[in-house]
Amino acid sequence: YDSNAVSMLTAWLLEAPGASPPQDQKYVKEGLLTAIGIISLHNEDARRSVIELKGIRTIVDALRDEDERVRAAACLCAKSLSRSRMAIKSSLFDAKIDGPLLSLLSDPSPQVQQTASATLCNLVLSFNPMKENILAAG
Repeated sequence: YDSNAVSMLTAWLLEAPGASPPQDQKYVKEGLLTAIGIISLHNEDARRSVIELKGIRTIVDALRDEDERVRAAACLCAKSLSRSRMAIKSSLFDAKIDGPLLSLLSDPSPQVQQTASATLCNLVLSFNPMKENILAAG
């Protein structure tokens, strides 16, 4: 994290490469989301950087991507962010991440289902505004 990698990766993710072919864009998006998710998995400052750079909306949008690898990578990012302190979890609530995650529980990909489930578990472990919505949805 000290090398400012999360900030750079999040900025690249937000820029969305428009000049490359669509399949290449999917690989780039998957790679960026995976790298952000892995780096921020155990680093609170990295998670905070994603929030400060307004990366959550892009992650939530990627949860709805047609490509299962992009959805899986977005789930990894969401899981990393859901491990955070309350302030960042509030940002996840504001982005309404619970709806897309709940819909991914019936995704055709077992990897997407598993990571979405783990993320939802993180979100309901502590008291937060999203807990009631998730538990009510089943």
